[in-house]
Amino acid sequence: NSATSLVVPTNKVRNLLESYGVEREISVIPTGIQLEKFSVCNYSPDFVQSLRASLGLKEQEKVILYIGRVSKEKNIEELLEHLQSYLNEKDDVKFVLIGDGPVKKDLEVLVRQLGMEKNVIFAGEKPWDTIGEYYQVGDVFVSASQSETQGITYIEALASGLSVVAKDDPCLEGVVENDQNGYTFSGKDDFLKALDSILYDEKQKERLSAGAKQSIEKFSAGYFSKSVEDLYTSVLSVAK
Repeated sequence: NSATSLVVPTNKVRNLLESYGVEREISVIPTGIQLEKFSVCNYSPDFVQSLRASLGLKEQEKVILYIGRVSKEKNIEELLEHLQSYLNEKDDVKFVLIGDGPVKKDLEVLVRQLGMEKNVIFAGEKPWDTIGEYYQVGDVFVSASQSETQGITYIEALASGLSVVAKDDPCLEGVVENDQNGYTFSGKDDFLKALDSILYDEKQKERLSAGAKQSIEKFSAGYFSKSVEDLYTSVLSVAK
């Protein structure tokens, strides 16, 4: 409340601050990223196929992808439980997790308990300067996290042309648009229905991929910097 104006990345954070008693002007300006880093145009089909092979993926296998920290608050356990019967029934689908964290070993034990060892690949942490490559191996990006303030990985996935299937959360407002660039889900049935519609309908997958690429300009670093500059100019003009 000592500030003239505040910047937050999502309405979720604005609502949280207001619940704390913040009464100052709050502008929602999503944090921008270098979108071009994640463009499919940066990677040849041969490169992507080689990268997939390095992860133990066969050429025709479909990939459900998670990239991020492997921690309790990311709620990966729920994804695994939802996917148990789905993956065990489908020989051509793999769940690939890129990242590391404190619950990785626990999740590996859970995967064995659920009998999913052949269908789940824990690929470990990858260098940040190569992370754009790994989005290219996926057919759909998934998350069940409820702890995000913005969800940068969702934006990175969309910039890579991946549709996103994520558990419904206020931070997804204006990011994941149902049937435009992905789907939100509340339970197992919604989740698996969304996956099926993407993995086994090529036209639907391509349509959502195009929607993903069209939806992310407002998350560019350039858009962010211009929006913040305009806010600074407005604040300074009032101060004068």
